[in-house]
Amino acid sequence: MGMNKLVQWFKNFFTNFENVYSMRDDCHMNLVDIRSNLCKQFPDAMIYVTDDTPYLIYKDDMIKVANILNLHRVKKFIAEKRDCDDYAFVLKGRMSRFYGNYAFGIVFTHTEKGNHALNCFLDHTGRFNYLEPQTNQIFRTKKGYKPYLIVI
Repeated sequence: MGMNKLVQWFKNFFTNFENVYSMRDDCHMNLVDIRSNLCKQFPDAMIYVTDDTPYLIYKDDMIKVANILNLHRVKKFIAEKRDCDDYAFVLKGRMSRFYGNYAFGIVFTHTEKGNHALNCFLDHTGRFNYLEPQTNQIFRTKKGYKPYLIVI
């Protein structure tokens, strides 16, 4: 496949992505409840919820969408140039473009090795989940992670 055809394929894929996978939108939570729950779980973190009633995300939907949207296999990590915050912002931007009103965001956290940025989402039960955009790993807690800023 020539370079022009490859570029056109990617343009068509991302232009028509809405037709590729439709996430479920049958449960949501209001801004006040989200903020209240997150403040209880992370009392030392600054928390911003940007939408009034975002849809909650089923974990299996999140896995499928993250694997489609995330180009972590294409872009290599480069310290201070293409690192954790860059990966997190790119995935958040892609989620916003295709799934704007879902409870998906970015979390900045202190860790045992220093600061780290990654994505987060609220699952269909309202529970907080981390999503590591560099590996697409999803987890609820991680030893040593102490979020200081959450934007959903």
